[in-house]
Amino acid sequence: MKKTSGLLPVFILVMILLSGCTSAPGKWNEIDVSGFTKPKILIQRYELDLFKIPKDELVQGLKTLAPKYPLFIGNSYNSEQALIQMQHYLADEAILEGLKAVENTFNDITDIEKDLSLAFQRIQAVIPEFRIPQVFSYISGFDTETGVFVNDSVVIIPLDLFLGNGFTGYKKLGIPAYIQCNMVPENIVPEVIKQILNFHFWFDVSQRPLIDQMVESGKYLALMEFILPTYQAAQLIGYTPDQYHWCEQNEANIWAMMIEKQLLFSSNPVNIRAMMNDGPFTPGLDKASPGRIGEWVGRQIVNSYLKKHPDTRPSQLFKLPQGQDFLQESSYKPKS
Repeated sequence: MKKTSGLLPVFILVMILLSGCTSAPGKWNEIDVSGFTKPKILIQRYELDLFKIPKDELVQGLKTLAPKYPLFIGNSYNSEQALIQMQHYLADEAILEGLKAVENTFNDITDIEKDLSLAFQRIQAVIPEFRIPQVFSYISGFDTETGVFVNDSVVIIPLDLFLGNGFTGYKKLGIPAYIQCNMVPENIVPEVIKQILNFHFWFDVSQRPLIDQMVESGKYLALMEFILPTYQAAQLIGYTPDQYHWCEQNEANIWAMMIEKQLLFSSNPVNIRAMMNDGPFTPGLDKASPGRIGEWVGRQIVNSYLKKHPDTRPSQLFKLPQGQDFLQESSYKPKS
């Protein structure tokens, strides 16, 4: 990537503003994925199996479950310390509250399993080395810091983080409404795919200018749209339909604000947080705006690039230029 200091010359910014478009790419979603394996995903319900163990048969029950859930139970489950920890977990009020809600909300998860099967088939066109993972669920005790866990062989889903906007447990914890909006069952599959992409493509751009971070986020969103073609773009970025519509109606104003305040090539953490962090709205814009507006603009830039380069394939996206170079090659022009 080219190093830059300060702003692009004015004439380059003018060319960016006056050329290109952001309509949907033509060939991106026409890739035939029928040649890739379509796995049958069955989510292994650790939380249900664990709480079926009678209290007076805990050691024997853990011994029975250990081969099926080695990541959760391990080999030292019958040690005094491990048993004390497990007993505390099984009696924890937050765990029990989450379990009750999970049993009611996720009595039938076949739709989630089907969506994961389709997504895992399509993701092989993005990540050739992708291995179909085992998928587990559990109760985290509303651990929003950890979230969905992914590595090269497993996916672990904390179902108690997807119980729905307005769930009483979230209110008691003081989780903001703008975060609760994404703690819904419909967001499980998108969050799994997002974390898989993060695992395979993560690159530290935290010290880079805003434009680099915007483009990086836009690439993730573009791949999520390819992998989950039946999901709405608003849902994949974590916006309500009204928030997404607001962005579409105000795209030119958003871009003009970024240009006017010289944000695109800024490395100031305050500026970057304002554009990339979640929140009830984006500072500097109308309070009807959503947070993370930089992610949305990044997706528009990537969309423009794909329109201009329709033969781009999903597996190539993170091999393409970053930041300023990508912006210039995209010829992005915001809709007015």
